[in-house]
Amino acid sequence: LDSQQSVGNQNHYYSGTFNGLGNTLTVHYTGSGEYKAPFERVGNAVIRNLTVDGSVTSSSKFAGGLVGCLRNHVEIERCVVNVDLVSLVNGDGSSGGLIGYMQTDAQATVTNSAFTGSIQGDKTNSNGGFIGVALRDTKITLTNCLFSPVSLPIDGRGCSPFARADNSSTLTFTNCYYTMVY
Repeated sequence: LDSQQSVGNQNHYYSGTFNGLGNTLTVHYTGSGEYKAPFERVGNAVIRNLTVDGSVTSSSKFAGGLVGCLRNHVEIERCVVNVDLVSLVNGDGSSGGLIGYMQTDAQATVTNSAFTGSIQGDKTNSNGGFIGVALRDTKITLTNCLFSPVSLPIDGRGCSPFARADNSSTLTFTNCYYTMVY
């Protein structure tokens, strides 16, 4: 499957269950809008059994290898993101290997998933291996997850291998590992 179309938009967040059935979605997104990702905007959803290959290139913040903007509660299960996430932002890119941006009070539960692509950008920093940025009072639970990028930007200021989150957020990691410090 090869696609340029994102799922969800500002007026209609994707909700429901997306079962990739073990298939691979290949994307080649290039754009200037925030939340550039295969699932641009998602809320009250489950995404499972999917591999994402290709590239996501953005000149705006909050790009994600799977989800751009997450609200309410989203579960991600058995997903592998193997994209080249390319940020053209000068400074704080707030991009994430799986999720670019989590709204206030949102919940993300990620299980048995991995990021195995690359995060690129000569002038970008402040990115997250799994989650680019999570706002106030978010709840993040990662279980059996792996951050194993092929390459990372030289400027690692403000970056985190799993999630960049507000101090009021709750982060729970169980059996999560990374192969590169970020």
